[in-house]
Order: sequence, then C-alpha cells, then structure tokens
Amino acid sequence: MSDETTVRGVLENIAGELRALRRVQFQRQVAAETGPAEQVLVRYSFGTGTVRHGIDGRSFFIVQGKLVDLAGNDDGEFEAAWQTKVFTPQDLVSYPPPPPPPFDRPLKPGEAGWEPALNPTKSRWALRQPAGEIYAVGPALSRIVMASPSGPTQWFYSVAGFVTGGTRAFAGVKGQATSLGSGYFATVPALEEGYSFEVNAVHVLKLARFD
Repeated sequence: MSDETTVRGVLENIAGELRALRRVQFQRQVAAETGPAEQVLVRYSFGTGTVRHGIDGRSFFIVQGKLVDLAGNDDGEFEAAWQTKVFTPQDLVSYPPPPPPPFDRPLKPGEAGWEPALNPTKSRWALRQPAGEIYAVGPALSRIVMASPSGPTQWFYSVAGFVTGGTRAFAGVKGQATSLGSGYFATVPALEEGYSFEVNAVHVLKLARFD
C-alpha cells in the first residue's frame, strides 16, 4: 500500500467522521424545536466590542463578529449595539443571594424576585446558510467577576431579545434570540471612546413563521 493511498484513506475517514458529527449536531438542533413552525439556530460569534457614544451622550458597545455554526463553518456576520445604561461599578458587581428552595413551585408569600435594571440592545445576524438576515431588540443584563479590585476581570453580557423580522430565508419570522457574550481583561479597563476588546458570544435563536 502506497503512502498516497494511506493518506487518502485517513482523509476520507476524517471527512466521514465530520459528516457524522454534523448530522448529530443538526439532529440535536432540530430536537430543540417545538411545533411544526419553529426553527432553532445556534451560532457562535468571535469578534470585538468597541466603546462608542451617540450624539445624545448615551454609551454603547458596538459588537461585531464572524458567525460560526456548530460544525465550525463560517456562516456570516453578527453586529449589535449593546447599551451600557446600567454600568456603574456598583451595578456590575451587584449579584443577588442564591435563591432559596423549593424550585418546583411558585415563590413563597412575601418572597421577592430579582428585578434588576436592564440595558437596551438591538442586533443583526447575517447568515449564509440559510441565507438571510435576522433582526432583534431586547434588554440585557451585564455583570463582572473580579479577581481583585484592580486585577483580572471576566465580563458577561446576556441579551434576552425578541426577533422582529428578517430578510430572504427569514422574511416574516418572529421569535426570540438569546446572546451570551463575554470578555476578559487583565486589568480593569478604562471604557473611553474607541476602546476595543475581544468579545465572544453564543447565540440561540428560536424562530417561527406560519406560511
């Protein structure tokens, strides 16, 4: 057996395993759909967030990134305006205490829920497969975890949006979209105009359209 035949066989096996993995990932994605009109999309985005201020003084993270599907294939672009309305140092470390049990019934009389202030957002996903754009708006919650008052910081930004429409393959859709973004800072950053940093996110979109 020649080296060329051996290499070809190895590559064919790898390709077959990748095809099988993509089938499993697709089946899992479809399994998350509820009802005949729903479509579930899961994508990752890898990109940046840049501090920008509007002419009215409001501060935003402008997030831009490349979309990747569950199999690792490039699948378009993501961009969003994530406002930093609730973003004081006190806000970002304001975690509620762990909720008390039980978790399988309504809250007890007098038990308060957590109702934090939220940040407005708007988002756009431009996908290749299937081809089209999806638009969403919704509130977001942001928090940080710090190793020390001036040391490494892990930042989280979670969006709970509703899909308001789309184009081409997504024309006429409505639904919901969750984006869980995060970033890491070796030291506490100064969020000045133009400051840019790495932002990676996972997006889950549950869409519906009755044709």
